[in-house]
Amino acid sequence: MRTVKGFTLIELMVTLIVLAIVAAIALPNLSTWIESSSARSQANLYRDMLTYARAEAISKGQLVRVKALGDGTWVVGTGDPAGCTAATALRCFPAPAGKATITASGFPIQFTSQGQVRGAGSASIAIKFTDNCAYNRDISVNGIGRIRSQKGAC
Repeated sequence: MRTVKGFTLIELMVTLIVLAIVAAIALPNLSTWIESSSARSQANLYRDMLTYARAEAISKGQLVRVKALGDGTWVVGTGDPAGCTAATALRCFPAPAGKATITASGFPIQFTSQGQVRGAGSASIAIKFTDNCAYNRDISVNGIGRIRSQKGAC
């Protein structure tokens, strides 16, 4: 008797059906994961902006200001940078993308060379997503410079 190597048509069809079932189960979860990852990435950008400003103030030993510009972008700089191309601007951060909106209070703020907030004493950024409020984040800075990020209200 002669042995034949390979797969039969039935075995191939069963494998393809199993792969189709697995893909049908995984794809909705994948799109939710991508959406969630994008929302987390945006929230982390603004938390990292505040952390960067505080670290720069400490390392440079001078005041570093964080402020929002009229077009929705944010600038971190020494002195009072008028825009992203100003000589005192250290770094710019983009406006929120997609269906995200930002509400900020207590800005502009300044971090001292000890990492504390000068002036009002605290500030907060609320990031809201219009398509899914489960991704909303509240980022706050207290008077001693501690930056917190927590789930926002719907």
